[in-house]
Amino acid sequence: MVEERRRTVGLAADRLRVELVPAIGGAIALFDCRDGGRWIEVMRGASVDGLRQGDPRAMESFPMIPYCGRIRNATFRFEGHTYALVRNFGEAPVSIHGNAWQRSWTVEAVASTAARLRLEHDPSDAPGEWPFRYRARQSFTVAPGMLKVTIELTNLDPRPMPAGFGLHPYFPSTPGAKLTASVAGMWESNASLIPKRHVPVRPAFGRIADLNLDTCFTGWTGRATIEWPERGLGLEIEADPVFGNLVIYTPPSRAFFCVEPESAVPDAFNLAADGVTETGAVVLAPGETCAGRIRFRSVS
Repeated sequence: MVEERRRTVGLAADRLRVELVPAIGGAIALFDCRDGGRWIEVMRGASVDGLRQGDPRAMESFPMIPYCGRIRNATFRFEGHTYALVRNFGEAPVSIHGNAWQRSWTVEAVASTAARLRLEHDPSDAPGEWPFRYRARQSFTVAPGMLKVTIELTNLDPRPMPAGFGLHPYFPSTPGAKLTASVAGMWESNASLIPKRHVPVRPAFGRIADLNLDTCFTGWTGRATIEWPERGLGLEIEADPVFGNLVIYTPPSRAFFCVEPESAVPDAFNLAADGVTETGAVVLAPGETCAGRIRFRSVS
């Protein structure tokens, strides 16, 4: 089982190399850029212990499907029904990031520069994880200087299904690391990091070392730039318009930070049930698909 968790799918083009670990949440375990004779980590390196234990949070990036962020009290309301979910984040009284990040994915297709992974969820096989049947796909393509990730989510249930999706990448934090992004608003949260009030905001990003955020920003333009001056590397993130929200997590005294493109805000389904508009949540009819692409372009 340990060897199965560690099994990777390798992709490469020009100066980039990527490794996927389908059995660990369909995650990315390596994303490096070659600079002369050395390889530089674009995303934070996956840990050996994380690979051994099959921990998606120790990888470089994992998908958030079929919802993003926390759901308050691990319960959500939709079309007059209340659904209870398993608490999948330790002792926290929430369900977080969906269930796809904690499931094993199937390799559907693979070549030297591209791969496609698939996950099919049936609630009867995993009670409490998610009450609707769905199929998710992730497509990864490596081109010169760029990694493209496409997420597709299809409702296989006979009922309408609420949905959201995103990507949760981890980046190495350095003293000079800097983030630039344009947003229009943010959600103020309670102590459990559940959104409680939406307010306008001007972008106040800059050096990661000066930030202390675990915040969902709205009105994101779909573009962000990360710079690591001391590493001689930069990264441009471009996302399709469906990813209108950007969660930024900059834990103090940690060796990483997160810049997460998301289609919907945390607790979107409950917010929508409360009458809040523009949560980013969508309702998929039976057989309907939503999708979006994120591009990571290295700059050196």
